[in-house]
Amino acid sequence: MMNERPNDERVKIWQISPGRWTNEQWREFKKEEIIAIGWELKLGSLLNYDRDSLTEEIRSRYNEGRHSVDSCWSFSREIKKGDIIVAKKGSSREVYGIGVAKTEYEFKRERQNYKHMMSVDWTIAFDERIEVDVEKRFVQWTVEPLTEERYYQVKNSILKRFPELKDRFDALEALSKLQVSESIHKNISNLQESDKISWKEQRDRLRAEERLEFVTFHPSYSYEEFVEGITVNTETVEGISGHISYIKKWGIFKKMCTKALAKALGEHLDSNKETWKDQ
Repeated sequence: MMNERPNDERVKIWQISPGRWTNEQWREFKKEEIIAIGWELKLGSLLNYDRDSLTEEIRSRYNEGRHSVDSCWSFSREIKKGDIIVAKKGSSREVYGIGVAKTEYEFKRERQNYKHMMSVDWTIAFDERIEVDVEKRFVQWTVEPLTEERYYQVKNSILKRFPELKDRFDALEALSKLQVSESIHKNISNLQESDKISWKEQRDRLRAEERLEFVTFHPSYSYEEFVEGITVNTETVEGISGHISYIKKWGIFKKMCTKALAKALGEHLDSNKETWKDQ
């Protein structure tokens, strides 16, 4: 099960260089609308590993360290639907394309290689990689976050050379926001549904333990009824019906506070008895 996007999370931007790319591989990825990385591991899906076992597997199988582990971990756990992907060539200043993640991580056993993948809408895609005018080269690592500042450097460099792509960049960024919005909405709906079930179970348990009561406030409901006050007693007294008397009665708030105090003291109150003084 994939981790869902937190409700307040913004779009993230990632730079991805899946191995030693050739132009033929990029054309395959562009045509299939995917991004994929290598590291074919014994257990298949990267989701089968925790951080420690993934570290050990990559170290023993490939003799690689933290940066490879971080790349696999980010690719399988941290890239969310709607995030922006910048496909780049190693630590160069060259990019193949820019797109929006349409799905999260999947393991495709049927692929011959590069089995760790996700679907991407490659809105900006070149047949051959192009060099962008940025202050620093890209990092060497396969998967790494890209700051907004660096993303706009890449974007502005491309637009300077290909101004006709402005509409595509606008569409790409709009798609990213839409995907994130849909993802958050779905997450909220799932949480609300699970909260309904969870709340019902908790409500029933708390009521059985006499730790929860419901009260409805309306214009005729007085402060005295809620806490403690004088109330009219119209019950039959000594066989005489219709007799009116006034009694001091605890409200639901005072009852619940007294129950809580009794529980804290390890005492037991008989809820069927109206007056608890002697208890």
